[in-house]
Amino acid sequence: MSPGLEITLAVLGGGSAFTAISTAAIKIGAWILKRLIREEITPSLSTMTDEIRGMRSSYDLAQLSHEHSTESLHEKLSVLSNEVRAVNERVDFVESTTDAISVRVEMLEAAEGT
Repeated sequence: MSPGLEITLAVLGGGSAFTAISTAAIKIGAWILKRLIREEITPSLSTMTDEIRGMRSSYDLAQLSHEHSTESLHEKLSVLSNEVRAVNERVDFVESTTDAISVRVEMLEAAEGT
């Protein structure tokens, strides 16, 4: 159901326009966030995973062939560690934001029911 129709039905049904608008805004925000996760973050994580695999392969080859110095390997591992940490922070942020939106939607829906 479209947000405009939802708001109209809520107001006509005697509900609060503010609650209807707030709920619609949160649902739109959740939809945008899901789309962002699906279209931006997931491919980005996939790309980073591929890059990490490539770095790991480079590390394995370097270790086997002894072509790189220990210092260079430590630098690559440090970069890899930082990238993994950054990905984990992004995932934590997205999960906490999604959880907060879900809780707010549930609160608004519960308030409408009373």
